[in-house]
Amino acid sequence: MKSLLNLVILGLFLMFSCCADAAPVGNPNFYISGDSPLNISMELDILRGGDIDFCAGNGVTAKMEYESVSSFFLKMGYLLEERNNLQTYFRLGLSEIDIVDEEGGHIDTDTDLAYGIGLSGILFQFANNVKIGADISYLKSNPEVKTYAWFNVENIGMELDYQEFEIALVISKEIGSFVPYCGIKHSKVEMEIPDNSLTYQIKMENEDNLGVFAGFDFLVREDSSLNLEGRFLDEQAFSIVFHFGF
Repeated sequence: MKSLLNLVILGLFLMFSCCADAAPVGNPNFYISGDSPLNISMELDILRGGDIDFCAGNGVTAKMEYESVSSFFLKMGYLLEERNNLQTYFRLGLSEIDIVDEEGGHIDTDTDLAYGIGLSGILFQFANNVKIGADISYLKSNPEVKTYAWFNVENIGMELDYQEFEIALVISKEIGSFVPYCGIKHSKVEMEIPDNSLTYQIKMENEDNLGVFAGFDFLVREDSSLNLEGRFLDEQAFSIVFHFGF
């Protein structure tokens, strides 16, 4: 099982390297145990900044950035294999996206449903409680665009098609109830908006794919913990997460 997970994780990482409804990466090396293989997390994530390439069907291009992305998720996990913390999970929550540029372009969405799936686990374990793990995730949402302002034009009632693929490698060390970690991630964000008035698609994607992150887990009780995390380079984001085991 572990060899297969190593092969899948490393293969996908190389594939992404050759080729944000942001959410926390988290620490796949840390798991809250309970009486069952089920666990749940409450995730609050706030993103400020991150460059976006904008391209319209009429040939107009621009550089935009996230002004803000606010998300709240319930993350439900199921432990498949205990020794290596191999678990699959499902995210369900709410997200709102606000994108701007220096020329007056502005795309703002309503708060809408977002959902995703993922797989995480430990790849390698060393002495002194040092572990290396990985996380693969996919996130999707289709919020309504409440403001689309471009060259002093506003269009209401369109839908933004958002999807994000992400893979991360994480190293951590357990120090009693305190587990600091850091890592590197590769993400691909794709967004599309059908422009109803001009009959062409608006396409956007993240300009920077490679990012870093750091955080820590703190074991509050045997069946609950607190997580704080920051993400940088490709985005500037902060998250706070509460984990509960059952």
